[in-house]
Amino acid sequence: PSKAGEYTLPAIEIPWFNTQTKKMEVAKVTEQTIEAIGPVVAETNDFSHIKPEPIKEIGKRVIKTAKPIIKMVENPFWMWLSLFFAIGWLLTILFILLKRKPKQVEEIDNSAQINLKQAVKALRKACSENHAIAAKNALLVWGKASYGCDTLSAIATHCEARLRDEILHLNQCLYADKTEESWDGKKLFQAFSENKARKTVSKKKESELEPLYRV
Repeated sequence: PSKAGEYTLPAIEIPWFNTQTKKMEVAKVTEQTIEAIGPVVAETNDFSHIKPEPIKEIGKRVIKTAKPIIKMVENPFWMWLSLFFAIGWLLTILFILLKRKPKQVEEIDNSAQINLKQAVKALRKACSENHAIAAKNALLVWGKASYGCDTLSAIATHCEARLRDEILHLNQCLYADKTEESWDGKKLFQAFSENKARKTVSKKKESELEPLYRV
């Protein structure tokens, strides 16, 4: 109040619906008389920036609404969805890596086959020209691609008796004098061809064998 004196506040009646009793009721505030002593001197502090909080009246109760507090509530749906995409991403990478492996093996096999063909071709030429050193180099390439061996003696252990003897004979001739005269390349390549043919037939027979247990 801006002036001193008595003031009468009229009675207030607010109808409202009681959800528990399922009936209409009336919230009443009786007439009130107050006495004012004069205007209040405002404090020096300025509180104009503070906004009043809303007040709701329900019946005779006064509820002061609090400011909403925002919390981050984890939604399990998004958590499971993220997990699903993460697993799918990992499975995709794994599938790509596994799919690349056969290609790499195929490339290695192709390169090995090319080396074998080149080595056989070089061996045929060296043997026809009776060139011991060239034959040795071709056999080393062939043995490396076929058995992973780096020496003639190691390659000989994987061959049949006749080719084994010819390879060991070449190895001995390389350390003796007059190698070209004492070594016959045609015998080596003939033994090499027979060894290759026997292994091809042997592999074919193994592939044609019937299984031990029939399905």
